[in-house]
Amino acid sequence: LNTYKSCSECTLSDCRDKVVFGSGNKKAKILIVKKTPSELENLHGDHYTQDLKFLTQCWGQATKSKKGLYDISDDLLERTFITQAVLCRPTVLEGEFVGKYREVKDKELNACRDRLHKTVYAIDPHIIIALGSHTVKTLEGKRRGKSETKIRLTGKKQELFTINVDGLYGKVPYSVIPCHDHDQSLRSGDYDYEAGQVLSIVRAMSNAIDIVKALEKEDNLERLR
Repeated sequence: LNTYKSCSECTLSDCRDKVVFGSGNKKAKILIVKKTPSELENLHGDHYTQDLKFLTQCWGQATKSKKGLYDISDDLLERTFITQAVLCRPTVLEGEFVGKYREVKDKELNACRDRLHKTVYAIDPHIIIALGSHTVKTLEGKRRGKSETKIRLTGKKQELFTINVDGLYGKVPYSVIPCHDHDQSLRSGDYDYEAGQVLSIVRAMSNAIDIVKALEKEDNLERLR
């Protein structure tokens, strides 16, 4: 984190209040990658804010937990690590809408890709949940050609794809399950956990949990990474 506290690789350094690196278990088997920090996360510098409530509720649905939100939140942060495609919240710097949220730019995503890949390698998860097309694009590190299959943000296992991250001994593969951007759901007022975009997030979490359980049953040999 100290490496990125004073990061000035892109124009987002002019927008932020604080860098939001990540929160949760640094040895987690599930890595959740959002698009950008929320407004409260930007102010606090971490994910321990009221804005975690939505992902906590999705996690509660995925785990079918009957516990209260605080207990579900603890479970979420114990079993996952949460970060973003970019570390800083993009906002308008001048004019009538100064301080308001704006869409993150491709060049800002590109500037943060190396950091994101290093985070993936450091956490070394069994599965990555990518929230939204911008996050998918940043993880992949390339634009998909017209002849390539378009990724659908359904949270289904059929949509799993692999990224290759630089490691100590070469490229290391990681599986990614894509779903919709939860910030978009929040802005549109979509809180239906059984349909639409929110369902894709719940489904991705549920499938990620199943994948981790399946892998943990196998004989895990140390891989060169």
